Amino acid sequence: MRTILLIFRILSGILLLVSFYFAFKRVISPVLRKRKEPQGVDLVEDPICHTYLPQAKAIEYRHKGHTYFFCSRACTLAFEKREADR
Repeated sequence: MRTILLIFRILSGILLLVSFYFAFKRVISPVLRKRKEPQGVDLVEDPICHTYLPQAKAIEYRHKGHTYFFCSRACTLAFEKREADR
């Protein structure tokens, strides 16, 4: 009789853990993911490596009245060198 009760407790514990897992996966996980994704972010393209990044994180560079955005200082230097060669 004790063996049957022990097996029942183990199975009910596993069932409880599985139900918590699926509840977390369906209800809580999408809510957490939505918080991490920024909404309404303006993306800009780096003219050297053609990657897109948020304008707030980009390096801004003005050249001949036009504003360019770069992902890194290396891309900014490559652009300056390219424009100097023209």
